[in-house]
Amino acid sequence: MKVKAYQLKSLRGWELVQMVSDALVFIENQSEGMPEAYMSKMEELRTAFQICNDEVFLQRRISTSDVFEAEALRDYDIRKLHSIISDYSDYRYDKQKEEAAQALMFIFKRYGTGYTISRMPQDTQWSLMDRLLQELDRESSQQHLATLHLTEVMEALIKNNNSFKKAQQIRLKKEAHYVTGVVKAARKDLTKEFLEFVDIVNALAMLEGQEKYAELKLIMNALIKETVGSGKQKKRKVEEEEDVKEN
Repeated sequence: MKVKAYQLKSLRGWELVQMVSDALVFIENQSEGMPEAYMSKMEELRTAFQICNDEVFLQRRISTSDVFEAEALRDYDIRKLHSIISDYSDYRYDKQKEEAAQALMFIFKRYGTGYTISRMPQDTQWSLMDRLLQELDRESSQQHLATLHLTEVMEALIKNNNSFKKAQQIRLKKEAHYVTGVVKAARKDLTKEFLEFVDIVNALAMLEGQEKYAELKLIMNALIKETVGSGKQKKRKVEEEEDVKEN
């Protein structure tokens, strides 16, 4: 097996924990008849995994009700705003309202529907919402919104978006503080134990023969490759989406 520390550093905490959890299933299934060095390192890896798993779980729970409440209100606002504008974009009873809605829909085409925006990852939605609100805050857009009697909806959207950003910033500060302490140390220890287990398996395979460890190495190599590759692909996809929106 060939795995480097930098590959594991590219993973999020929960991705590392999930990978080691899956690996431990195969490691334990292959443990019968294994030498003491294997069994000892397996126990150390399992202990490090349990500690990191517990800490990552706690980290992911660090949040405030304000974040979820503000996010839910903001998502409702953007969905309702787009829905009403969409309805008026084909409103033959009042040409002024129809034209105002069509102008606003032209803006939304660059960002997606209200439902699409509300379902985006928070980081992506954050920057997109700022750009959208800037366009909707222009004088011409404000006039169109007033024509459709949507000024109150816009005011609610701005208020709830600001509340969400403030609450999210507080949460991120808490998470950052937590990561620099307990979680960071637990992750570092789990990474070290995993790499040391890989080294033990490679060394034992050299001493006792590759055949005995062939299945384990094959499965773990595939698991590592899949997890690291998936993490890079997700990161690349997010970056590409950001580039498209900015251009």
